[in-house]
Amino acid sequence: MKKVIFYILIVLFLASCNGPAENTVGQRTAKEPKSIVVPLFNADSAYYFVEKQVLFGPRVPGTEAHTAAASWFAQKLGGYADTLIVQRFRTRVYNRTADGQNIIASFNPGGQKADFACSTLGFEAVC
Repeated sequence: MKKVIFYILIVLFLASCNGPAENTVGQRTAKEPKSIVVPLFNADSAYYFVEKQVLFGPRVPGTEAHTAAASWFAQKLGGYADTLIVQRFRTRVYNRTADGQNIIASFNPGGQKADFACSTLGFEAVC
């Protein structure tokens, strides 16, 4: 019985190994190179954004620093994005509940290549 199954598998394998109907060895189709626009990296701007986030201090949910950072993120992302969504939620952190929010920025949402950036504020106390 095992030999029969083995021979059936060999026949199926060989039957599935059909080659191409015509000889295509050495033939290639030319593809147009795509140009990609990459924005220039500005180290001073990147440092400013990191510094601004650090200056808020620890962003523990329910604190003034947490609220101020969330407002800054929403305002800054909203200035760059086509669409900004702020999803507010309440979550349990250890033995208490805390407010958090997801800040989602969409760039070119109707285009073929839509991008987004997001920030979740509310889970820092868990880390």
